[in-house]
Amino acid sequence: MAAAPQVETPKQPDKIPIAFQLGDRMIDGAIVKPVTFAAFNEFVIEAQSMTTPKTWEGKLRRVRMTKQVAYYTNGTQVPMSQVEILRMPIPAARDISAKLDENEGKPGKIVRPGDGVETAIVYELGTPLTLRAKEPVVIRELEFLAKTYGEIEDVLAASSTFQQAAHLIATVAKPLGTSLSLLPSWAVSQIMFADGYAIVREVLPHFLGSPAESPNE
Repeated sequence: MAAAPQVETPKQPDKIPIAFQLGDRMIDGAIVKPVTFAAFNEFVIEAQSMTTPKTWEGKLRRVRMTKQVAYYTNGTQVPMSQVEILRMPIPAARDISAKLDENEGKPGKIVRPGDGVETAIVYELGTPLTLRAKEPVVIRELEFLAKTYGEIEDVLAASSTFQQAAHLIATVAKPLGTSLSLLPSWAVSQIMFADGYAIVREVLPHFLGSPAESPNE
């Protein structure tokens, strides 16, 4: 069986020096992981199914503090449930919350304007994607061009702009400068949140027939 591709990911942030007792465990550190667009979409889907807390921001924050953060005891990563998150001391929660958005990458830009239907839109990634192999593959630009309904059927059927953009990236985006016709799954999963959000704002509206506007979850 072929080995799984090794993908270069952003440098992991430093461990946050927190300390609090949680049952029979002493939590003595936490690392806020870089957030990809695919991971953020999963956070949104999980938050949409929650009944508490009352606010959308609170639901999303609780999911992120559970899924985006790695917690440690004596150097060993330990699981943390949403119920346990609620028992975290306020100072530790503030330290972690302040860093949730620190490593989301940097947004790219459109380098070749188009309408996405008759003329291609070319988007330059703020965080290029690199597959480490014998001959490394580096993806720096994505081309968006779709001419038929069938090509964007999943995009139009998705229930939110974030999900629409996720489908657009997975089914339409062509990585320029490579032999690939579509993005492989390893590349889709590594697109950073800042790039995904820029695609939501600057590329997706062309396929929806609407002007660019602030996206909602």
